[in-house]
Amino acid sequence: MSFRPLEASTHTAVPSRSRVVRIARPGGVAGRVFVASTLALIMLHLGQSFLGIRTPGLIFGLVGGAALSLGLLLGAKLIPRLFATAFLLAGTAILLTQQVAVASALPTLAEFRNLVAIIVLVPIVGLIFEVRRYGDSLLALAGRWTATEVRLTSAISVLAALVGAMASLASLVVVYETLRTQAREHERWQRLLTNATLRGYTASFTWAPSSSAVAVALNFTNASIADYLPKGLGLAGLILLLQAGFSVWERREPTWQPTLRPVERRVAVRESLEFLSLLLLLLGAVVAVGEITRRPLVDVVPIVCLAFAVGFFVLSGRSVHLVHRLAHYLTKDIPNKASEVALILSAGVLVGSLRLTGLSQQLAAGFQSVLGPNPAALVVALPVVMIVLGLLGVPPMVTLLLYTGTLDPAMIAVAPGVFTLALSFGVAVAMMVSPYTVPTFLLSAVTGRSSVQIGLQWNWAFGLASFVVALIYLLLLLPLPG
Repeated sequence: MSFRPLEASTHTAVPSRSRVVRIARPGGVAGRVFVASTLALIMLHLGQSFLGIRTPGLIFGLVGGAALSLGLLLGAKLIPRLFATAFLLAGTAILLTQQVAVASALPTLAEFRNLVAIIVLVPIVGLIFEVRRYGDSLLALAGRWTATEVRLTSAISVLAALVGAMASLASLVVVYETLRTQAREHERWQRLLTNATLRGYTASFTWAPSSSAVAVALNFTNASIADYLPKGLGLAGLILLLQAGFSVWERREPTWQPTLRPVERRVAVRESLEFLSLLLLLLGAVVAVGEITRRPLVDVVPIVCLAFAVGFFVLSGRSVHLVHRLAHYLTKDIPNKASEVALILSAGVLVGSLRLTGLSQQLAAGFQSVLGPNPAALVVALPVVMIVLGLLGVPPMVTLLLYTGTLDPAMIAVAPGVFTLALSFGVAVAMMVSPYTVPTFLLSAVTGRSSVQIGLQWNWAFGLASFVVALIYLLLLLPLPG
């Protein structure tokens, strides 16, 4: 395919005002206190997890309560704030009606502090892509193979899956911005590019240990990452193959050939190898630190991502850039995560209240009695419930956390690796089709399209096909151990 320079993009997209309803300003006093309380909660958690520093539950509760209340004030997304308020009120009502002591109830305000660490610290890895445009080099290196529109969108999905395993939500912006000018010039290309990016990103949720869904699911099922990783990679590969097939089905003008940013082959090879090396190093570091410390991945991933990003900037001689960017991250980026932090902490209050009062055991028993002893029914039901609730507005990560807070993995007659895959895949599909998830909100912001159009309208068919393929894959894995 021929390459020509891309013009600077003039496309600017602003999220719909109906979703932006702030009570307090992120840059004000409330924003600074929110950042301080959130970071304090993370440091207390990491200190207890890795250094053995015992922190009283009362302290965790007070710090978590400050982050939660300020997160509700600062949150810009209306739907997450509504659900956060509902979860908080429901959890509080359970604690009050069951007459739980205040000293026992306060720690529920920090029940999911490990998830807060993932939300805040993992995206720091994405700062690497501000100084190294690996996306351009990877696509340019595949230039001969991506000579058609279908092959290019398939390559974009693979790229989004790889970057998603390394940079979490940053991959959506990184991959989309790489070809943003093309999206501006061709409206149809915007849809193909958006779909390829979102589908590739969600594929990383089925295998990458740096993914919050995989980390939480592995922590819950206690599955071995060595047993789980091949199964997750197999499903991710099937999703990417399915995306290639959908690219053929969804195209309308096969004669049109997109263009990419020109990159010298020597530079493309060097940067592509550098990216793959960094990806393998990051994943290897996560696994190694987890094995050495014997800590769950949900605790290991954020501290490894932080150390990895700092190490990259220091070793590459960009310490000054890191200092300036971290200052911006503290004052701008963390306050913008207020909705997610409040949602996770409020879900923790609900789950903690169910656990303290024993209601979680009753819910789990009722759920399992409805499904019966058939493991296939459980493998089907858990993702279905997650997807349906996602379409209704409940974030899939919250549903996953509710699962982990109510179900007992010892009572589930499904191999841990397969059970983990069922949970993580449910999160992936719900992330793809729900209009109320962070990925669809983020792509809505950079494309100017509504999250309903990006999630449900453009991806319902692919989500349904992915579910059927994954279901067959999971049922075939059921007889296997691990």
